[in-house]
Amino acid sequence: MIRVVVTVLLAIAILAAAMPAVEHAAADRSEAQLRSGVESIDAAAVDLVESEEAVPGTVGARRTVEVRIPAADVGAAGVERLAISGSDRGYEFRVEGRDETEIHGTVPVHTIDGEPLVLRDPGTHELVLALVEVGGDRRVVITRLERVHDGAFGGPGAQVQVQ
Repeated sequence: MIRVVVTVLLAIAILAAAMPAVEHAAADRSEAQLRSGVESIDAAAVDLVESEEAVPGTVGARRTVEVRIPAADVGAAGVERLAISGSDRGYEFRVEGRDETEIHGTVPVHTIDGEPLVLRDPGTHELVLALVEVGGDRRVVITRLERVHDGAFGGPGAQVQVQ
């Protein structure tokens, strides 16, 4: 009986000692997934600007990017948010238990309304980037795929109002 009690206590002590390392690795894994998502968005924006032409006031070339927000579990820490700035190169994310991380992309990415695009829910988020010309400036505009289906970018040749 004493052996069983000692074994259980030893197992609990080992588990307690290992938990901080497991939690740290889970947070690192979540941060790596978010960085990968930001890099995918930035790469798509760079590709649009370098390889496509914008049509004044009209939605031009598009790219679709999938960004995965990990769910909190043993292998990944929860994510409080991933925010894509509404008008510049800024990306911010926060993994539970960690400070906010800021990343600056290569190309400014704009939202339709000028407000940051914030992703919070775990799972895969499909985002669409489009190249438009507004007032003589070429801009990459980003929105959720659902908003495109709802007419955010309109149909072919649709006018887009970007703030």
